[in-house]
Amino acid sequence: MCKILYILCLVSTFTTYGQSKHLKPVPGIFSSYDFHFDYCTPLRTLLYKNLNRRFVARVVVTPSFQPEYVISIENRKDSIVMIYNVASDVFWVAKDTTKTKIITYEVRVDKEFSDAIHKTLNFFLMQTKYPEENEEGTDGITYEFMTFTNGVGVRAGEAWSPDTKSELKKLTDLSDTLKDICINNDFFKFKGKVITVCNSLHRK
Repeated sequence: MCKILYILCLVSTFTTYGQSKHLKPVPGIFSSYDFHFDYCTPLRTLLYKNLNRRFVARVVVTPSFQPEYVISIENRKDSIVMIYNVASDVFWVAKDTTKTKIITYEVRVDKEFSDAIHKTLNFFLMQTKYPEENEEGTDGITYEFMTFTNGVGVRAGEAWSPDTKSELKKLTDLSDTLKDICINNDFFKFKGKVITVCNSLHRK
């Protein structure tokens, strides 16, 4: 099934980008196409290998031509951590996905930072709605944003290659910054910038 998805990407004849101003609902198990379900199920097992079931905020990123990854902010007994799990190769075109490994980066963060990310993602998730027409293509990057809130559970919404001038692009750029924090293990260098961006995104 991964090879089918690969062929679909190769025959793509357009490179337009998503124009939606809102996150859209994430397809469920029964509403997903077979190839999407067959791809996402083993990928989820790989990316979630060392993650907790209950989390603060999470972003799963599936690019067309780069390894898939997840960023997860989680509470531990004595700390809050941000974890970046990235596949060792592009999972959906791998000849043998059983050989794909997970590379993990982890950094400690604080509650102010964690709360800012949670609040920002929730702000966008509360506006999630279906677009009036299909805005996706086969090439690009899909970002799936999630939060967990006690008494509410998991909220999720996704964006596909948002327009460069949109608020969703600022949100996906924020997730890219979170990845950089994990890779560089330099939380305090980026903390102020991230919180400022978060405040600007949900100031309304």
